[in-house]
This record gives sequence, C-alpha cells and structure tokens, in this order.
Amino acid sequence: MLDTNDEHAEVRQKLRTWMQRLRKRHGFTQRQLAKRLDVHYVTVAQWERGKQLPIPVYQSKMNFLAMDVRLEPMPKLPKPNYGPKGPRGGAENGASAATTPTPQTADLD
Repeated sequence: MLDTNDEHAEVRQKLRTWMQRLRKRHGFTQRQLAKRLDVHYVTVAQWERGKQLPIPVYQSKMNFLAMDVRLEPMPKLPKPNYGPKGPRGGAENGASAATTPTPQTADLD
C-alpha cells in the first residue's frame, strides 16, 4: 500500500496502473516485460509496486512499447535523484563507464 503522506504517491499509483495496462495489452508477465527491457524481473516488480521509478532510458523503452499497442505515454515522473555519486556511482574516479553499471532505477528520496 502506498503511503498517503508521500509526495510521490499519486505518481506511483499512476505508474502502477499504466505499467499494468502496458503489460496486459502486450500479454506480458513481469518477467516477459523485464526480458524485453533487458532488466531483472524484480526491477519491473519494484516499478509496479512503486518502490522505485524507472530511469529515463527505461521510460523511453516502455513508451515505445506503449506506442505498439496504442497506449498513452507513461505518466510524467519526477526527475531521478541519483545521489551524491551521480548516475554511474562514481565513474569520475577513473573507472570507465563501460565497467560501471548504469542504475535501472532511481531512488525517490
């Protein structure tokens, strides 16, 4: 259940509903959608439960899938908060971007 005091509760609920419609229109399970997006199925489950929000690259991929089944675009989501190390978790310290994994979700806090 979503916390009613959470400033993002409405966004989370809209995303949950939208993602369920997207999956149903395609006939996908969470695992099948995850495979299509190249993420772990737990990530899709977290997005649907409102525990995390997808980062823009996955928002874009899902919007392309939505166009295939004539579904409206994903609801507008808040800008991701990657934290003090940035989206790549500190790649600026000499680590190459190719070896530093890109986050699949963004914290809401």
